[in-house]
Amino acid sequence: MSINTKRPHSPLSVEHFHAVDLATVTQTMTESQLEYSIDMGGFTVHHGTRHGVPIIIAEHHNQKADELSGIWYDIGQ
Repeated sequence: MSINTKRPHSPLSVEHFHAVDLATVTQTMTESQLEYSIDMGGFTVHHGTRHGVPIIIAEHHNQKADELSGIWYDIGQ
């Protein structure tokens, strides 16, 4: 009997997290196909794909140039 130990792809895993500045958020959102967004008050969580790969963007409302937002994206896929 063989046991599959490979974890399924999860865009929310730690190794796929990237803290990014405002310019990167703006560029990434432009390059992404967003399927839906959830307004969480101080930020919005966007779900979609970028270059065919799942992406999640946690965009801060009124983000300043020196503040960071979070993106979960497997750049190696």
